[in-house]
Amino acid sequence: MSKIPVSVGILTFNSGETLERALESVKDFAEIIICDGGSTDSTLDIARAFGARIIEQDSKFKNEDGTLKDYSGVRNQCIEEANFSWFLYIDSDETIDDNLAEEIRGIVSDAENKNLVYGLRPRIIYNGKRIEYSSNYPGWQKRFFNIKSGARFIKPVHERIAFNEDVVEGRLNSHWYYYVEDDFSLEKLTKYAKMEADLFLIRKKHPLIRGIIQRLIIVLKITVKSLRNYIFHGFKKSMPPRAELRRIRYNLLVIKFLLWPKKMEQK
Repeated sequence: MSKIPVSVGILTFNSGETLERALESVKDFAEIIICDGGSTDSTLDIARAFGARIIEQDSKFKNEDGTLKDYSGVRNQCIEEANFSWFLYIDSDETIDDNLAEEIRGIVSDAENKNLVYGLRPRIIYNGKRIEYSSNYPGWQKRFFNIKSGARFIKPVHERIAFNEDVVEGRLNSHWYYYVEDDFSLEKLTKYAKMEADLFLIRKKHPLIRGIIQRLIIVLKITVKSLRNYIFHGFKKSMPPRAELRRIRYNLLVIKFLLWPKKMEQK
């Protein structure tokens, strides 16, 4: 069967433990672009084995210690390097299933298709187990799109695409998967919370009040949806409470950074 005429963009940095799984899931796509941040493990060898094209993350999108400060910037590098109009992105620790690949194949081969941007639903694999109910479901994300839509990534952290106003959107039935383990890093959680709070303070009017209210609403929604899942679906198929509490903790950290940005930075 012929390759699917779509470019797939993936960011990597020492992603050797998960990259093979990700690349195996997108091996039927015609182009895979790896935007690498200077990996020193097996990442690049794995990428080459799958025939991926490797580009280097631009230093202007990095901090002095080499960590990323602008995720949208490096994702846009992938778009700029793409040789196909249709573009899909996943992370190096994520996968798609065969159903999604075939659904995408059908879209790009349909000359009558009017949609240029598509939302995808996530599914979580928690410690190797598929989760059917979570507070962040259905969690539609626009991960598959035609570059002719004008799509470009925005926001340095928790990036998303912005596109032309007249673009028609669609939704896909299949899923992409991301994998969650118990040994999550509090340091990583704090890093993203700090970045998000800083961005909010810079870009929004009346940031303190709006930011706190928004985060409290998110915490309330997580709490209510989680309790509802446990009541109606039980714990076996639902996201474990410790994982939902992590999402609550993240949003509370954002509030702390909004209230005391300098004090929190010194800790």
